Amino acid sequence: MASLLLEAHFWTHSEDVIIHPDDVGAYKFHERAESSALVAAHQRVKELYADSRGIASRLTNKRRVRHRDTFKQLEELLDQQKLCYQSWHHLNLLLLLFESGTLVTLWINFQTGNVDKLIIDKTLVGKMGSDQVVSAALTEQHLLLTHPENRVTLVTLSRPVVWPQWGRLAALEPRTAVWELPGPSTRRTERRLSLPPAAGGGQSAPVVAVWWSASVGEIQPWTPSGRDQDRANVLVYRLGSGGGGQPAGGPGAAAEQPPAGWPDGPRLELLSYCKTHHDPLLVQFSVLRPDTLYTVEQSVTSTGEVLVEHGTYDVTSAVCQQLSAITIPLTSEVLCAAISPDERRLLLGCADGSLLLHNCARQMTHMVKIQMTPRRAAWHPHSTLAFVSSETGQLRCYDLALNPLQLQLAGGGAGRGGTAAQSAPAAGLGLGQYFRFKPRVSRLLSCPEVMSQEGHVLQSLLVTFVNGPLALLCIQASRPNKGRVYPSDVIAEFVTAGRLDAAINLLTSLNWEQQGDEALAGLYMVTGYLLKRPLTPAAEAQLEAALGSYLAPVRPLSEPVQNMYGDRVRNITRRFFHHLIRHRCLEKAYRLALDLRDHDLFMDLHRAALRHDQRHLAAAALEKAEQIDEEASVTSGSESGESTSCSSDCSSSWHSGPEGDRGPDHGPDHGDQKDRRDREGRGDSELEEEEGPDDLLVEGDGDGALVSAVTAVGGDSAENLNDRQGSIICDGC
Repeated sequence: MASLLLEAHFWTHSEDVIIHPDDVGAYKFHERAESSALVAAHQRVKELYADSRGIASRLTNKRRVRHRDTFKQLEELLDQQKLCYQSWHHLNLLLLLFESGTLVTLWINFQTGNVDKLIIDKTLVGKMGSDQVVSAALTEQHLLLTHPENRVTLVTLSRPVVWPQWGRLAALEPRTAVWELPGPSTRRTERRLSLPPAAGGGQSAPVVAVWWSASVGEIQPWTPSGRDQDRANVLVYRLGSGGGGQPAGGPGAAAEQPPAGWPDGPRLELLSYCKTHHDPLLVQFSVLRPDTLYTVEQSVTSTGEVLVEHGTYDVTSAVCQQLSAITIPLTSEVLCAAISPDERRLLLGCADGSLLLHNCARQMTHMVKIQMTPRRAAWHPHSTLAFVSSETGQLRCYDLALNPLQLQLAGGGAGRGGTAAQSAPAAGLGLGQYFRFKPRVSRLLSCPEVMSQEGHVLQSLLVTFVNGPLALLCIQASRPNKGRVYPSDVIAEFVTAGRLDAAINLLTSLNWEQQGDEALAGLYMVTGYLLKRPLTPAAEAQLEAALGSYLAPVRPLSEPVQNMYGDRVRNITRRFFHHLIRHRCLEKAYRLALDLRDHDLFMDLHRAALRHDQRHLAAAALEKAEQIDEEASVTSGSESGESTSCSSDCSSSWHSGPEGDRGPDHGPDHGDQKDRRDREGRGDSELEEEEGPDDLLVEGDGDGALVSAVTAVGGDSAENLNDRQGSIICDGC
């Protein structure tokens, strides 16, 4: 999509957030009427429009539900305390945990951007192992809290969590216990928690990872230490219940002892541990392999050289075994990192304004320079788009090839001191324009996809500011696939906007092994548009680059992928051949025909060359056509000869032998005849394999190769496409 339409909902009453009455793309809560009569009139019109869509402009207090007062308490918590935990549960349920232990639950309506229900729960305040919470992890049966001290608080829920019936924590009868962590206890540090991805979506998580900086609190060589885990900075625990037993990690991963006075209570079993090579920026479990841990580590040398290591660890043994490590050299420090939901790409934002995207499958890194310093990053749920924000709220969006997508608020997004008519799609969206002061973004969090009543998918992005407020950015996507955003949709929008280079860059970044359908749909769109336009050197290079995404991949494609998409890509290539003939590029068409090796293509080229009085090219094309015809006749003759020989041998073996009347399964020569038939059968199958369809990746001589890794340049104006799959391309059209 050349432009992404957004709608911003600021959940605050604060006068520090200013939204123009004419701006129908941004909303906040209003407590009293405007003083100016003109502004008040415009505000009333906007409120009528918001009410017609179900968007709440004013919160009210009722006898039992004090919605406005509760929301003001949330704003005070955001302003006075640090937010240490933020996670989505059961689609529309957002949990916030503050450093004091106050738990806030919000029920979100993604269609309107409203907060339908809000609960502030102080059950944990004063019942933890410390007065300050650093990080938290919540499952169906446990709540784990870390503190600056070397200890964790384990809260066990006597009743399992039922997310549709979630309320206050006291109803689940929580029991708390404090556990000491391995390592030095003399220094305070921020210890983080990571859960397997399924744990936050309604499934119980048996394991949790506790991690912190590799340099903070490091044990000195002269410090006595009896255990290796005291030197580790990544600990993987199992959240168990009952009387313990030995953990699954082996004899080196001994179970922690339960607290005094609670011998039969829940336990923390240390499954695995490791010491990372560098300071970890990110530690998270794999979605596809729950026993695998991903890390993003950074090392800064004294000379200013920066190295980022993307590691993969196996946590099934007592000591985490590193399975792989990818080292990426950089020129500046990394400020934000995010792994895509499909775990195929790593996004890095650096202090010098560079944005890097590492493709883990292809082992390739792409870098672009952006005009801001990226501080926060978040991925789209389909791993199609990546959102990046500066510290002051400058938001930008990029695709898988790091092509920028323009952002615009619905209705123009006038912001502060302007009108909606003056606004247009821009490379970035400045959320700071709605504040009296300079805001600071603390986190970007992608929201889960929710299906609306009309059957459309609702997609949103939650932006959290330091000291508040919270802002929900609703993506207004209208797509044939009910609002979902896939790479082929982005390619279609690029083609429609005439950004052919961006479309081809995104197409070449797709992996045919995992995203074959999306890549084929994008190839149809790009080539379908270019084949309808006049052939220019730029268009020719773009066609070659688009076809090269399949015909000249970075790594050879597997046989199943070639069998699935080979014929359809071959049909597109044949269209390119006839396109070259129509524009009298006969020499280029000849080199392309050498790769395709089809008899009819050489005959078409022969006739076209005769029409344009190119006798030498016509003779060469005719010679190639006759050569292919002779090869086909030889092949068919050998196949018929083998078949006749096999038939005669089988017939003679049926009637031959001392007792030929008994049929093929009797007689003294039956074993030899059977062996001969087996050998002949194997010969036929091998011959058929050798005489199968030509490989699509046949190389031509000299310039004869079809495509190579070509950087597409230029681009013509585009026209709208009717279908995301592109036009159906028939053979030889």
